[in-house]
Amino acid sequence: MDHVNNSQLPPPTYAIVKSIDDLQINVTTPELQPEQVADSMLKEASKSSLCGAAYMHKLAANNLLFAKNAAAIYKGYHAFCADRHQSHLENVSKAIINDPDADEFSLEMARYVIAILENRNPQDSKGKAFIKALLPSFKKTVLSEAPTKLYAEQDVRVPEMTGLHCAFPDLIKFNEVYYATFREGKNHVDADDRGVIRILRGEFDSHSSTWNWQNAGTLTSLEYHFRDPHFFVNGNKQLCMVFNGSVIDEKCQTSKMVPHVATLEENAWNTQKIDLESSHAKGEWIWRVTWNPHDNHGYGLAYNIDSSESGAKLSLVKTHDGVHFERVASVAYTGLSEMLNEATIRFKDDGTLVAFIRSQKHGLIGRASPKSHYKDWSFDVIPFRVGGPNFLFSQREEKMWAATRHLFLTPENIIDETTILASLRGKKLVPLLQLKSEGDASYPGMVLEDDGSLTVLYYTSNPDHKGATIRIVGLRG
Repeated sequence: MDHVNNSQLPPPTYAIVKSIDDLQINVTTPELQPEQVADSMLKEASKSSLCGAAYMHKLAANNLLFAKNAAAIYKGYHAFCADRHQSHLENVSKAIINDPDADEFSLEMARYVIAILENRNPQDSKGKAFIKALLPSFKKTVLSEAPTKLYAEQDVRVPEMTGLHCAFPDLIKFNEVYYATFREGKNHVDADDRGVIRILRGEFDSHSSTWNWQNAGTLTSLEYHFRDPHFFVNGNKQLCMVFNGSVIDEKCQTSKMVPHVATLEENAWNTQKIDLESSHAKGEWIWRVTWNPHDNHGYGLAYNIDSSESGAKLSLVKTHDGVHFERVASVAYTGLSEMLNEATIRFKDDGTLVAFIRSQKHGLIGRASPKSHYKDWSFDVIPFRVGGPNFLFSQREEKMWAATRHLFLTPENIIDETTILASLRGKKLVPLLQLKSEGDASYPGMVLEDDGSLTVLYYTSNPDHKGATIRIVGLRG
């Protein structure tokens, strides 16, 4: 196969189309010569694994053999992630190798997959490069041992819950008591329904491996839609929540963001607006606050949705009391032109700040040193689109456990969302286990238990896509 200069290949165009229940990526393909197809697929996958998959499916629908075989391997990987059976990948790859009509690019892809399954070093090829770009962390995901579920996923419910759509949860273990929180409403967002933030207290029965929950209160507002609550413990050892007060217009779009904090005081939640001056017309959202024991301040990354703003930029803010915030640094990454938004911060034992950040098409791992007062940052790009990114350091900081949204595409290019547990290794997000979820899903809360296991709370769309449910599971890695 002759090499084609990638810079001369005409690019496809992409558009995300939203229906009532689904997100679909529409692709307009350029006019290509047959010898350009493989290079064009590699180029698009190298730019974005999600767009690369959409382009591949579009070409497969046009009956191009390169793309049809690539789509078959992609489907096999999707099935592997669901049940961890390598046979899905082995069978499809051997079928391609044994096909007398298979082209060289297809054979290169299949040989690469088989080599990985057999833990051999595959030869360099265009097919290998394509699979590595299309399925980032493929080798580590396939060969790593997946965490085990300590019990099957369980729905979280109390009689007081009446809203159909329960989502965007968080979980904490405070003074040996589990607290769960989430937004409860009619829909994901609704101009006519502000919804509530619900707080639950939970106990785990180790003998029956079941959870017991009790209602512990709700937070409501006549002015704002309260959304996305996240727990933190302040410097006075009080349990707090940071969450957003959104103003939703008649088009169900956010026109204003006003961050709030609630503090648990004598079994009641005291709610107030966060003091954070903003130059952005629509305000800013502090996604999550993490307390830094090294300087006894809480830190968070604030983002805005002003259409006039461009570029990958956040604002690092800190607080001494959980209410009054000051700006520490502008956090920008010039390697992406995409807007950054949801972000979780954690601190290492030496005070190093590590952040797991969502962008439109990718994820980022950001790092900042206390020596620079967290003003100088470095970044690694994760070639996955993430959602509600959360992570924790394991005991002795041996690894970073991450839980987030992970996206696949159906052959019709409809986005299939799942919730995964992954490891963050250096520059890589390595998906390890897919949790029981479908449709609009994820946004996990996580607790690292004393024995090193994890408890993960997340949400998933219901099977009929009417509403969403909160789920919890225990994992051991």
